[in-house]
Amino acid sequence: MVNVNNITVCLNGKHLLKQVNFDVHQGDFMAILGGNGAGKSTLLKTLARSLPYCKGQILFRGENLAYWSQVELSKYRAVLSQNTFLVFPMNVLDVVLLGRYPYTQGNKPKIKDVTIAYELLDLMGVAKYADEDITCLSGGEQQRVHLARVLAQVWESSLANPKLLLLDEPTSNLDIAYQHILLELVQDRVQKHGLTVLAVLHDMNLAARYATQIALLKQGELLTVGTPKEVLTPNSIHDTFGVSSIIQTHPIFDCLQVSTY
Repeated sequence: MVNVNNITVCLNGKHLLKQVNFDVHQGDFMAILGGNGAGKSTLLKTLARSLPYCKGQILFRGENLAYWSQVELSKYRAVLSQNTFLVFPMNVLDVVLLGRYPYTQGNKPKIKDVTIAYELLDLMGVAKYADEDITCLSGGEQQRVHLARVLAQVWESSLANPKLLLLDEPTSNLDIAYQHILLELVQDRVQKHGLTVLAVLHDMNLAARYATQIALLKQGELLTVGTPKEVLTPNSIHDTFGVSSIIQTHPIFDCLQVSTY
């Protein structure tokens, strides 16, 4: 689905990413972890084509990402950035329907588009605000609306026609319950509908529970990538974050549980 080959990103003479290499396969849920300034958001922006790279190549669905038209790319890839809050009034339903723009191309949304929008508003627990101004909602509620928007863009992903979702800190501003609701929903789309996901997360335990792959970044370099059990070791956690850790098996779920000290 995504092949990142020797990518280097430079800005004002500074290397933000240095020779990064990894592959993301259809149906992968890759969590990107690292400390502040590690290059996590830079990597996502580069994959979103909003930040140029000075060396290397990115392939998306087997084709050079640089050669995709914006119109076609928007049908196969959706992006949730860190800063998504609107500063002007807009109806909540209309915000979610922005995710259907690649299919409506500015025309009146069809019943199918509106149905998808309402379904996602309901899944995100904000359907009751559909006719309200998004700027009147709390930060967490606004985040859930924007999550519904980007999911609407790739909702029709399938095993035969897989799509890509890029999420930059999607659980920020969400309470504990909605962190799990969101990640369980994403996990379900990955497992059953061929959706491929790259998400910047800060919580190692959320990554261990929901992700199929984890990439660790530090100072613009990819330290390691693999399954949670391969990546989340005391040594790699110390190398990445500078903290000690105890790794255990979760008492309920078949995943790792990390305690740091």
